[in-house]
Amino acid sequence: MTMTNVETLVRDYLETWNETDPARRRALFERVYAADAVYVDPHVAAEGREQIEQFVSAVQARYPGVRFTLHGAIDAHHDQARFTWRAAPEGAREPVAIGFDVVVTEQGRMKRVCGFLDEQPG
Repeated sequence: MTMTNVETLVRDYLETWNETDPARRRALFERVYAADAVYVDPHVAAEGREQIEQFVSAVQARYPGVRFTLHGAIDAHHDQARFTWRAAPEGAREPVAIGFDVVVTEQGRMKRVCGFLDEQPG
């Protein structure tokens, strides 16, 4: 993947966490994730788009109005990328969470996401 493609994929990935309309979020999931993608972080191990989307939906329900944004540069090579993100309500000065994700891509989609939380809500 070119760096431009990686940047687009990462931004679309973050938008899957922000999109609250189920139909639009489902379309994003189909564009971003491989059908058999795996997502893991300290709170969940989800396999397949449906399980990952259920987890994202649960996070949105627990933290309404929180938006995920890229924080810093994306570092990528050999179908892998790493990046830091922040999650905060619109207009907030301080994030409620800061995380670091490492992703493996395959055929332009995310195959595996491994998330680390640097700061998280209590």
